Amino acid sequence: MNRTAVRLVPGAAAIAVALTGCGVGGSSSAATETVTQTVTETVGASEAAGDAEPVEAEPADGSGKSEADEAEPSKDTDADDNIAPFGETLKRGDGLEVTVSPPESFTPGRYSAGGEGSPEHVRLEVTLKNGTDEAFDPSLLYATVTSGGAEGEEVFDTDGGLDGAPMTTVLPGKSVTYPVGFGVKDSSDVLMEIELDWVGETAIFGTKSALS
Repeated sequence: MNRTAVRLVPGAAAIAVALTGCGVGGSSSAATETVTQTVTETVGASEAAGDAEPVEAEPADGSGKSEADEAEPSKDTDADDNIAPFGETLKRGDGLEVTVSPPESFTPGRYSAGGEGSPEHVRLEVTLKNGTDEAFDPSLLYATVTSGGAEGEEVFDTDGGLDGAPMTTVLPGKSVTYPVGFGVKDSSDVLMEIELDWVGETAIFGTKSALS
């Protein structure tokens, strides 16, 4: 962008006009007219403003760093946590969800197998929701339990529906619920670990006593 500057130059030239009168007693006079000459020049914006370089503002604290420099990168809050109390849901990164109900005491049937020497027996409901894009084989699920510092033994009871994990594929968006039973030392102190596949991913649920 250009600006127009006007510079005034004092006139050095003068025009003298001599007026001569005729007759006796005639007189002559001289009048001087001063002429001002105007010179117009085009001056560039950079020349008018000078060659000063822009100066960056320093932070008020004098640290030499702006707020943007000091800002820390956001932390990842999407990290999977594989431990939860009974009744809550754990979600794997690919969308697979697992929920286990709080343990309830039960009495195994006459023809049950497993946990015969345990002082107590608990029954739990496992719910699997397939939020992935692929079918899931629930037979891959394998649950174990500890109670009162001792390993619990799974109870199989056909009459009570305790047949282990289902064998039928769970399609994307679908879910399945099935019961499991265990002989335990202390029904108020139960920790269950469920293997979700063959690569070692697990979901862990527990009572308040077991998780504290």
